[in-house]
Amino acid sequence: MPSIDEITSTRSMAVERLNWARQFTEALLAAVPDDALTAQAGGRGNHTLWVIGHLAWTDEEILGAVAGIAKTMSEAHQKLFASGASPVSDAGAYPSRDETMALMHAARQRMIDWIESLDDDTARKPLPEPLLPFAPDAISVPFTIAAHDLFHLGQVASVRSSLGLDPVFR
Repeated sequence: MPSIDEITSTRSMAVERLNWARQFTEALLAAVPDDALTAQAGGRGNHTLWVIGHLAWTDEEILGAVAGIAKTMSEAHQKLFASGASPVSDAGAYPSRDETMALMHAARQRMIDWIESLDDDTARKPLPEPLLPFAPDAISVPFTIAAHDLFHLGQVASVRSSLGLDPVFR
């Protein structure tokens, strides 16, 4: 069984990796002009506004499945941003950029609060069977979430490239 120092160190690293991934994500999201939020690379795929909402949805979905934390996102927004939802190019079908960013920030803060609450018992507790391909235990969840952020960051970078915008990171 890991010691409390090991758990504390791993918790700190998990939060740091989430913040690191989110820092890159936020920088790229901020570099997408408002009039391009629903642009899709090649006319299909995930657009930036959907990605923002989906990142919020994912944090909430995982918190519910792993920790039993109630969702705060409305059912309508959950349907818009769930895995498998088909993004549409009509910006009016979505909440505003500011509202969607607020959802994303709030969900991530709840994720961080949960990580910081983990102790010896809860950190290494195996996840339920359906979640094992995602992460073996609770303390592994944030590392997979960080990877998920960066996966969708690549989609936003593709949208920006398709619009002829200069790279944000060099």
